[in-house]
Amino acid sequence: MPEGASRFSVHARGAGRAEHIRVRVYNPEGEMVGEAKSKGGAVSSVEVRVPKGQGGKVWWLTADKPPEFPGVFEDGSIWLSGDVPPLVSPQEEGLLVPFCRGLFRRPLWRSEGEALELSFSPNIEPPAGATLSVEVVRDGERIAEGRAKALRGEELRLSVEPHIPPGEYLVRATLLDPRGEVLALAEVPLILTSKMAFLGGWRPLIEADLVWEEGENLPPRLVLRSNIEGGPPLKVRLSLLKSPVSKTPGTPEAESVLKRTFLLPLGGEVKVDSPQGLLDGQYQWRVEAIGPEGELLDIVWKHFVVWRGRFFREVTPPPSAPFFLPLERFGPGAKRRGFLLFVPEAVEALPFNYRPSRKDLSRPLQVVAAKGEFEPATFGIWAVQEVRGLRMSVRPPRHSLTGRELEVDLRLARYWAQRVSWNTTTYRVIPEILDPPSPKSLSAGQVCQVWLTVYVPPDAPSGKYEGRVVVSDSKGRKASLPLTVFVLPFQLLKPKGIYWGLYSDSARWRRYSDEKVKAELRDIVEHGITTLMCYPLTHSVVRYEGGRVKVDAREFVKYMRMAKEAGLGPPWVMSVQGLSGLVRRLLPGREVEDPEFKRVYQAILLQLSKVAKSEGWGECFWHAIDEPFSKERIRRAVVELGYIKELGLKTFTTAGPVPPELDRVLDARCYNLGYLLGKRFAQREETLRSGDRFWFYGSGCYTGQEGNIIANRYITGLLFWLSKAEAEWSWTFIRPKGDPFNDFDGERYREAKDACIAYPSPGQGKPLPTLQWEGIREGIDDYRYLYTLTTLARQTGGKKGKEALRRLERLLREVPVPRSKDFTAFHAQRLRLEVARLILEILGYDPRQFGLGQKGPQKGGQ
Repeated sequence: MPEGASRFSVHARGAGRAEHIRVRVYNPEGEMVGEAKSKGGAVSSVEVRVPKGQGGKVWWLTADKPPEFPGVFEDGSIWLSGDVPPLVSPQEEGLLVPFCRGLFRRPLWRSEGEALELSFSPNIEPPAGATLSVEVVRDGERIAEGRAKALRGEELRLSVEPHIPPGEYLVRATLLDPRGEVLALAEVPLILTSKMAFLGGWRPLIEADLVWEEGENLPPRLVLRSNIEGGPPLKVRLSLLKSPVSKTPGTPEAESVLKRTFLLPLGGEVKVDSPQGLLDGQYQWRVEAIGPEGELLDIVWKHFVVWRGRFFREVTPPPSAPFFLPLERFGPGAKRRGFLLFVPEAVEALPFNYRPSRKDLSRPLQVVAAKGEFEPATFGIWAVQEVRGLRMSVRPPRHSLTGRELEVDLRLARYWAQRVSWNTTTYRVIPEILDPPSPKSLSAGQVCQVWLTVYVPPDAPSGKYEGRVVVSDSKGRKASLPLTVFVLPFQLLKPKGIYWGLYSDSARWRRYSDEKVKAELRDIVEHGITTLMCYPLTHSVVRYEGGRVKVDAREFVKYMRMAKEAGLGPPWVMSVQGLSGLVRRLLPGREVEDPEFKRVYQAILLQLSKVAKSEGWGECFWHAIDEPFSKERIRRAVVELGYIKELGLKTFTTAGPVPPELDRVLDARCYNLGYLLGKRFAQREETLRSGDRFWFYGSGCYTGQEGNIIANRYITGLLFWLSKAEAEWSWTFIRPKGDPFNDFDGERYREAKDACIAYPSPGQGKPLPTLQWEGIREGIDDYRYLYTLTTLARQTGGKKGKEALRRLERLLREVPVPRSKDFTAFHAQRLRLEVARLILEILGYDPRQFGLGQKGPQKGGQ
């Protein structure tokens, strides 16, 4: 516990309905001072006050199962907030704390004409004769400096003069021994604004927490605390707003439920109860911090959902820069316009509370794409004040010499509430669905993410294309950004014998027109998918009369013909997981080992396989049991896959460890991603030795993959390449649990959360795309760039080809397996552009002609 800490909170949450956690907090004397009990995935929190004299000491947590709750103590989360660093260790010696106190502070008020006073002291017992040095630097220039003997409890004071301009600085603290040798060094950012100083990173001006009464199904209490050191009391403008769960929270169209205005004294707190009897919907507490001159300093949002009388809690996002900072950076023109356009450093999701930086404002909107490629770009609209009727348009990029134009699909990311996991009562507000453009309204501080997908036809001339995006609002105010597209002078090669599969969830096709099914299949192919998980039993009628089996598969044949016409092909996986249940209904009282059960089971398969052969579908694998991990499921898989093998058909299963008895009846092992990564692809050699096909699954819409690009991009591209697997499968395309546009209405299902890579379109066209769907395509393109480079390098041979392969090997060594959080969409794109540059060099082109300098792409280059 750092010295000077006054309060902190501990939060706990079990991972599922039957998983519980009790966390107890103990002070340095071993006395229990707080307890939080999480029941069945609900978040429980406890706030603890730190008495004087108990900072600078070690505190303790214990975690176990609450004895009064049936269930298990297995998976869950514990996290900390407030004045304590979010670091814990099983041993006292394992705790890492800064050696210097004073590097992390609450926001500091900067009074006009007064120096900013900072103080530092050792957080350890320094060696005799040691010196503490602290300096403030920017771009190598020393702004302020101080030195003193390093004595615990003795402060080193440092003044940052009032004439120092706003900007980002670095505070460097160094502990030196008597000879001047460095014993310890720490660096933290110092962000100076005209009103505030932020030392050690951003922290909100007002801390807002939703406090829930444990065990009670009651709306939360909002607790507000001033988080600023010094300065006048803050005025708070408070609103509770209600929106449908399918929409973005807190927009100008939201219904106002409650409004209040009051002063929040420094160091004080205010508690506000949510109203009772709230109707179903999504609620936002909007907290505005108002400065002494009436200026809006910051906005904090806290959300919760009510559905059918049940409450769902938002997972608190990381803090963002204060509201006033972009205005200060961008000048009075931004305020007059009402909104700002900006380009983030990577084509990736923008958080709901995103605040644009200075670099965002000056970064170009740029695309680099091969011929035949669909390639995205993104920019943001940030509301300086409430704006209504925002409209976006694109002037198509035009080739500078030929005048050829490129097609651009413009969409808006929908920010909405999505559960954290399959049965949790927690959720996040994320951008996910990419909606067609329509007039958009934003409240002050909100961001709108605009998504552009550029299509480059195979015959498009290479070179530079220039266009523009234009944004206007209902008052006629306009802003625009140039859009530059560099078309590379080559097409990406399609790897032979490599496949990307998709669980198609085709039951809904029965409700679709043929036109809509064909549009969906075209979209699947355009996203790089090569084959499907197919469901013959869903689209066939099976009759059993007088001991004879008759299968009418005409509907299934129709859809398979559509899939082939769209460009999909083998190896298909034919899911017959419902076959044993179907045979049980046809033969009441018979079980799977019964000879008649086997005869009927095989008769159905035989007729379906004859259809596949007569239609010329090519290689098919038959899937009977999903994830046979338990003894009983392995037993069933051995029996049913054995029946399939006896007919001379190939078999498939989603696999973890494969025992010998299962291996004997298996042809394609599709490993789950967790098992694959746990062994770091060690299964490959054993799988190939057994004669089985080496596949894996793991991309799609698993928890943590929705609403971002990098999760799926990494799996379908770089990880697939490094694994040397033959096929990679994405689960699952469109599988809602009730209303696909409500993630909270699926309680009657085993897993309540919707499972959707894409979402149903309202009309006859393609499905509504999502960030995770675009991530799958980006990953597939990453793989194709790698394949194109290696193929051309080997064909070229000689010194040039060998050097390109060596450089590629160095690039791939930087890819972490599994992916770390530090490896983002920016890093994946940087690697791809470096690969594109190597391809250009092999082909004899100057990469600079295509926006790729000799030193590789600059940060934020796309």
